[in-house]
Amino acid sequence: AGFQAIGYLVLSEFSKSIEIWKENIHGSLDFKKLKVLEVYKCNSMTYIFSVSMALDLAQLEDIKVKQCPIMEQIIKKGAEETEMATLLLPMLKKIRLESCSRLTSFCMGSITLQCPSLYEIAVDDCPKMYALASKREQEDIEVVGREKIPFFNHKYLELSSTNIKILWPDKPDRATSSNVLNLQILIVKGCHNLEYLFPSLLVKKFERLHQLSLLDCKNMEEIIFTDGLAAGEGIPQIYLFTKLQRLELVRLPKLRTFCHQENSETNALFNQKVVAFPSLNDLRIVGMGKCRKIWHDKLTMGSFHELTFLVVEHCDKLSNVLPFDMVERLEKLETLQILECESVEEIIGLADDHGLNSNESIELKSTTKFVFPQIRQLVLRKLPKLIGFYSKVHTTDWPLLKLLEVCECSKVDTFAGEYINFRETQGENQPVISVQQPLFWVTKETFPNLEELFLVWNGYMK
Repeated sequence: AGFQAIGYLVLSEFSKSIEIWKENIHGSLDFKKLKVLEVYKCNSMTYIFSVSMALDLAQLEDIKVKQCPIMEQIIKKGAEETEMATLLLPMLKKIRLESCSRLTSFCMGSITLQCPSLYEIAVDDCPKMYALASKREQEDIEVVGREKIPFFNHKYLELSSTNIKILWPDKPDRATSSNVLNLQILIVKGCHNLEYLFPSLLVKKFERLHQLSLLDCKNMEEIIFTDGLAAGEGIPQIYLFTKLQRLELVRLPKLRTFCHQENSETNALFNQKVVAFPSLNDLRIVGMGKCRKIWHDKLTMGSFHELTFLVVEHCDKLSNVLPFDMVERLEKLETLQILECESVEEIIGLADDHGLNSNESIELKSTTKFVFPQIRQLVLRKLPKLIGFYSKVHTTDWPLLKLLEVCECSKVDTFAGEYINFRETQGENQPVISVQQPLFWVTKETFPNLEELFLVWNGYMK
């Protein structure tokens, strides 16, 4: 009688709690009004519900399981439940599984599990977790995407420290049945068996994705895996993430490119006419040890124009950050941080990838002007090979810049130099002169609203 009409239930530290849940006393339990279940540190439970017990969970909205060391499944189908074909959890909205070292799946058994209201899944530190549902142990190493498991109304999916190898189905006959159109936030962290995230056949199904965060996946080599399927299956050449607003690529040491292109002229992270991000406003690229170039010189039209926040950190093979033609796309950029990139020599690369070094003679009449109309914060920190902003004579305008930090950039000899337009003062035919480039060529209009300037341990900078 004590288990009648429960709405919120917490099980914790009950060494004999498994006895309560055994099916032979099912008649004494009533979970028809249970909405929230939290299970903590139940050291003797290998599963929580049998399928027959789970039939009472019509009102269950939230389930959280944490630190249950021998838990293998949440729902387990017994041998006597062979007639059961479908289990419906109509109100389940959130699944959170954390630090369950033996947990392999949410549901085990040949049964179709339906969760039409599910919008958030979080799996953290469950190293044996390979599926949300499976007919038998180790049948397929997929977390979501099985043909009979309609989990795909969820909006939030977070996976951390799991043993998965494939996140989505990669076979054409199964990909067509997968509906992930509602997914808005995808966070994958510490999944070291993943070599890629999306098969190319499924990319178009993620049109509502707003945030993509990939962190600490040491074997991930690319985000989109084509395997030569794009042309054969009629997949568009450009993979559009039309609503993606935030992209984080953090400590992916083997990642070279977002999507491999067979005839690509470069190994840029964002290749020419392969991926497009028309709504992206927040981009963070951290710890990309094999990335030599972030952007192709010629990008897809309409991509990256909405960027407001850009951080590039610990990318040790970059020689520059922005290609020349990328600058004009950054009209809305408000924050630019370039941190601890040991090979960066200049911020903006030359359009033709060759040109004069900062110490060579420069013809002053050929001057480039870069305007960053919305940038309010610029941080250049621990760039030991940085020589200048751009290797030819140029000017930069920062009309809204309020904070400027240059820290531990020991090769920058001169912070700022006054720019004089010799074309106007002495005519067109000026001789070529030798110039030592400062980090910034400045005029009265360069930093009109600067409020904070930090120059920290920059060698012999003047």
